[in-house]
Amino acid sequence: MDPDHVDAETVADALDVLDDLAAWKQSRHRWDVVLPILERMAAALDARDGDELRDTIADLDLSKPPRTEKIGSRKAVPPPEPVRDLRATLVHKLTRERSPEPVPESDRGQQQNR
Repeated sequence: MDPDHVDAETVADALDVLDDLAAWKQSRHRWDVVLPILERMAAALDARDGDELRDTIADLDLSKPPRTEKIGSRKAVPPPEPVRDLRATLVHKLTRERSPEPVPESDRGQQQNR
């Protein structure tokens, strides 16, 4: 795979894990681990680094909360504001990435004839 290419499958995988993240509940300590991963994801997307983006998707997936909490574990909380904000920014960028560029009105007729 081309490391400088962010393909549709990678975008879909990133959107899936970010969608899941919105419903996660975990300790504040665990959220402190997630935020730097999201920051790496944003940097990878901005740099068009497909390999790093895929790595951050895997890292984020591994950071999801466990299915069961240990007795006496720290209180699970939803994503804190910095995580929610960066997640929203990433979803917006990735959604634009997935959508084709709009065709200027003056070119629409020409493209249909090709």
